[in-house]
Amino acid sequence: MKKRIGLLLVTGLLAGCQSGGPASFAAHSYSGPLQRVDSESLGAASGTSCQRYWIYLLPAGEPPSTQVALERAMVSRAGTEFLVNMTVETRLDVRLGYMDECILVEGEARRRLAP
Repeated sequence: MKKRIGLLLVTGLLAGCQSGGPASFAAHSYSGPLQRVDSESLGAASGTSCQRYWIYLLPAGEPPSTQVALERAMVSRAGTEFLVNMTVETRLDVRLGYMDECILVEGEARRRLAP
């Protein structure tokens, strides 16, 4: 009986070690209608930020970040100045013995036209 209580206590403590949260925030890369008119499309852009959980409970590395995923999307196309039609999505990929929690940012990369 004591072993079961100890095991439950350890499992509960390990479950509290998860460091990522469900909320997302992107600090920039908004464009208004005027920016779209004076810009050209560079194509689709995407970026991810992930954290792995070993045995589904033990986090490894930094927690997933919307800002990091956004920065990776911006550098995925050379010359990108901003993204439009941007989506931010959280994904959970469960495998045998581990899972990955990822934030995916996708959008259309654009740059301003010279005046």
